[in-house]
Amino acid sequence: MVRRYVIIIAIGCSLFCVTLVTNVSRNKPRIVFCNVGQGDGIYIRTPSGSDMIIDTGPNQRMADCLARHMPFFDTDIEVGIITHHDHDHDGGLPVVQQRYHLKKILDNTSLTTGDRMVTKDLTVTVLYPDRLVKTNTSNNNGVILLLQSKQTNALFLADVDVSFSEPALTAHGPLPTIHILKVSHHGSQYGTSTSLLQYLMPTRAVISAGSTNRYGHPHPDILKKLTQLGITVIEISKTGDYEYIL
Repeated sequence: MVRRYVIIIAIGCSLFCVTLVTNVSRNKPRIVFCNVGQGDGIYIRTPSGSDMIIDTGPNQRMADCLARHMPFFDTDIEVGIITHHDHDHDGGLPVVQQRYHLKKILDNTSLTTGDRMVTKDLTVTVLYPDRLVKTNTSNNNGVILLLQSKQTNALFLADVDVSFSEPALTAHGPLPTIHILKVSHHGSQYGTSTSLLQYLMPTRAVISAGSTNRYGHPHPDILKKLTQLGITVIEISKTGDYEYIL
């Protein structure tokens, strides 16, 4: 009987230690590009311990990703940003809201160029769109975001076509060094140009697309442009959830 109790206590201690170690790693400030299939879903743990999401993918896979990466027992998400209201960017929102307390939701109807979200050690700035400029497609009304922390700058291009994003970004003048780029529109041939990549020169480029999607994303020309410029390419369909430490 005593031996049984010892075994139970040992197992309990082991599980506690594993949970503790895992939770410490989950508290690290980082960006997680979630493997949501054909869509975008991004989780951000800020240095000050807040949680933020950018888009929610098309289904429950975003909520599943949050369960894998958010600290245990943390069910509060301080800010959710929906870049635009296409199903592959907001379809998973109801499931996220069922499982988590999403305190604030912002989207392309409430955000405009120059808006900022600031925590103790991190700033997210809206670089596009301008409320005065409207386009006839939801993609080109999407929100482009620049995240800046102490050591990392990340640029999220949503689904905006390069004919809109390039002039908007260059109009801001020189941008800080971009360490990681969320490639526009899942690697669509219309989302990225060589001149835009040369202007940004990111260290890494992340492409979020379904493994066998019917659109042919990412386009081979985009992969070629990235490779020729020496930019490391991360395809979420091949890597699974991708973490980048802030």
